Amino acid sequence: MWEGFAQQAPGLFLVFTRLSGLVVTAPLFSYRNIPTLLKVAFASLLAVILFPYARPLSPAEFLSLSYILQALGELALGLALGFAASLSLQAIYLAGQLMDVPMGFGMVNILDPQLGLQVPIMARFYNIIAVLVFLGVNGHHMVLMALMRSFELLPIGQINWGPGVVMVLIEGFAWMFVLGVKIALPIMGAIFLTDIALGIIARSVPQMNVFLVGFPIKIGVGLFLLVFVVPSYIRVIAQLFSESGDMLSYLWEFISSLKG
Repeated sequence: MWEGFAQQAPGLFLVFTRLSGLVVTAPLFSYRNIPTLLKVAFASLLAVILFPYARPLSPAEFLSLSYILQALGELALGLALGFAASLSLQAIYLAGQLMDVPMGFGMVNILDPQLGLQVPIMARFYNIIAVLVFLGVNGHHMVLMALMRSFELLPIGQINWGPGVVMVLIEGFAWMFVLGVKIALPIMGAIFLTDIALGIIARSVPQMNVFLVGFPIKIGVGLFLLVFVVPSYIRVIAQLFSESGDMLSYLWEFISSLKG
């Protein structure tokens, strides 16, 4: 029995390494309020389930230089897959940050228990909506499905880190920024028009303290518009995380770029 385990242990550890990288960066799985021991147990269980997809290695290869390089490559792949899956949530988080300053919440932060950091109010609000929609459309299942598919398309030790991977990552960053701006644009545009109106009032009535009056007005305009735009945002986010959405499409594109 022990001889059989020794034969399979190197390959099992490489599978665990890829899964560990994904658990560190993937949406939902990487949150800090999930105990580390639970993450390790989850990655270990998945490693056992997905182990049949791994390329068997001989015990002589264990801890050799080539094996260590393979382990580092698998860890990097897991980190990259989790990061690619999180770009959609990061775009929505960025949209919330872009709204905070125009609405007057730029200096108001709250504690995000998931990240363990002080974050802007609107960014936290949009992040909560995105996570709920992500769970509602089974986005976490899609991430796991993409991970399982990665073992079929990219067997252990057969990853090609070519220049195409860098281009796909750059495209992902650009797409994240554009999507964040698009989501925030309605609120930002309305606040911009409010600023123009306040500027005209300031020129017409110099005695009025426009800064003091404009601060609650901009907050009110932003919150009023949120009532109407949030339902549309939920539909957009749901489409983003659907089986035909951008998140899964980008994951397939990223995995394909690693095949060479």
